[in-house]
Amino acid sequence: MYKLALTMIIIIGCIFQNVQAQLISITPEELNFREVMVDSVAELEFTIENLAEEEYLIATVFSDNPENFSLSWTGEEAEAVKTMDILRQIYSGVIRYHQDYGEDPSTVEELVNEGYLELPEFIHQRWILWLIGSNPVTQIEAISLDEMPYGVGHVILFDVGTGIYTGFGTPIGDPQEPLRVMEEMNSLETAIIQYTQDYGEGPESVGILLDNEYLVIPPSLLR
Repeated sequence: MYKLALTMIIIIGCIFQNVQAQLISITPEELNFREVMVDSVAELEFTIENLAEEEYLIATVFSDNPENFSLSWTGEEAEAVKTMDILRQIYSGVIRYHQDYGEDPSTVEELVNEGYLELPEFIHQRWILWLIGSNPVTQIEAISLDEMPYGVGHVILFDVGTGIYTGFGTPIGDPQEPLRVMEEMNSLETAIIQYTQDYGEGPESVGILLDNEYLVIPPSLLR
């Protein structure tokens, strides 16, 4: 399973994104691996040498249970993209609220309480959210808390008139691209689990998953 995880990470690295939101090819020589222990669980961690900022993929390895294989993507850009997506959802809630009441909400909490918005737990833990302006709301602001991996006081600002984001982790050429890559990671995890259930052992490579139609990766994500 350790070998499988290592192989999977190397291949997934080939569809990783650089800081300009352009897909790049990653060779094994550019990856710096180390094994770490988190709560007594072995994990593999790597950095990519040709990125200006550190970005990580984490594979949690359980040798006795391949179904627990998991991947996650962290880094300033990934953290920003997740929060930017929430800011878009907030603005959609503002629009629907205004349509129903003829005025804008005064706070994000009002949107949540009235059922126009549902926020994931990580947002409550990592960011304070503000609506700026009223009738109309002109900007939506996120200010990081101590729990945010890169520290307190970082700001992401969404200008609703222009659709432009400024601040922490920006600019991003295509904010949806990292989300699509993360979706492919989730597809890989599902494919590994399904293959293991069907054959009683983990796949030796991503190629096997593709050949047996357990996994479909859009050509645009491959280099």
